[in-house]
Amino acid sequence: MLTRSFTRGRLRPAVRIVMRSPGWWAVLAPAALAHAGAETGPQSGAPALSEGWSLLREWSFDPLIWGLSGLFLWVFIVGALRRAARGNPVHPGRIIAYVAGVVLVWAALVSPLDYMAGHLFWMHQVQHMILHLLGPLLILAAMPQGTIYAGMPRRLRRLTIGPAARSANLRWFGRQISRPWLATLLFVLALYVWQIPLLHNAALLNEALHYFMHATMLLTGILFFWVVFDQRDPPKAPGHGMRQVMLIASVIAEIVLGALTTMKTVLLYPAYDTVGRLFDTPPMADEVAGGFLIWSPACMMFLVAMLLVVNNWNRTEVRRMARQGSGQRSNSAALLNPETAEELWMVVRPRNRRLGLGLSAVVVTMFALSMGAALTVRFVF
Repeated sequence: MLTRSFTRGRLRPAVRIVMRSPGWWAVLAPAALAHAGAETGPQSGAPALSEGWSLLREWSFDPLIWGLSGLFLWVFIVGALRRAARGNPVHPGRIIAYVAGVVLVWAALVSPLDYMAGHLFWMHQVQHMILHLLGPLLILAAMPQGTIYAGMPRRLRRLTIGPAARSANLRWFGRQISRPWLATLLFVLALYVWQIPLLHNAALLNEALHYFMHATMLLTGILFFWVVFDQRDPPKAPGHGMRQVMLIASVIAEIVLGALTTMKTVLLYPAYDTVGRLFDTPPMADEVAGGFLIWSPACMMFLVAMLLVVNNWNRTEVRRMARQGSGQRSNSAALLNPETAEELWMVVRPRNRRLGLGLSAVVVTMFALSMGAALTVRFVF
């Protein structure tokens, strides 16, 4: 964590940056004074490369993070054991995904990664990628809702889940906040807002704002993938085509931001020089590496999410046909249920064509946006 004693000697680099940057001095000045963890600069003790092993001691023992992480793991494991005892076991892949997601979020907040994220821009992007994207993706791809419910004490279910399900106001709020356009907007805003130099530099120097930044990124990531991996079928949940649109919009936003951060030619985040960049990393190289992480690896994770949505889409169709085949269907549904190979091909062929064209358009759009953003930064800025 960034909690250290703050001495007058350590404040001087912050003051110099504030004086050079009048556009954001009003925020950084009180932030630097309030943040107990404004770390030493390179001249006052930032570890050199030869001292990298000392970073392994930089663990945080925040009781809130440790407690919540342990609680969510315990409830899920208890639920998985109860479901297995009832003959409805949880798939091992889902267990691995959920545990990996929770452990990654926990490690991003309490391990030496958190300390390094406070001293290197590119490591900060690794941390944000875990909190905002990879952790929520793994947790919600495991579809843990039913398992967590099974692991909760019965009394707790009656006191919390029951009243919440019966509350009209909470149901209304849940429907509104989980609208695809709003979940996507909040997800993208959490990424873009905290990359604004004014806010990013201030958050690095103010512990309370830093906590708020991490909380918003994690919560918007969970909300986004909650909608993307919703287990319910339409119309109770968004159609799978709409879920693909959500992912496409998000990956386009990642590409644009990553390209702009990678290709720009000015230093945007001097607060890392205030706290001291680790290993004497050149500031511009640090920011370029961070932009590349936003640009490329994050986009690959969205492609994984798209494949998972396609797989869930297929399972939804299988369930629907199984219900229709068992007689649980209306006359209109029966007309749509193919009974021969030719009829099945007539139904599936247009959908496959649309899906193939859509995914091809995504690839072309991603490439065009990447090149367009790169050229714009190169020749305009």
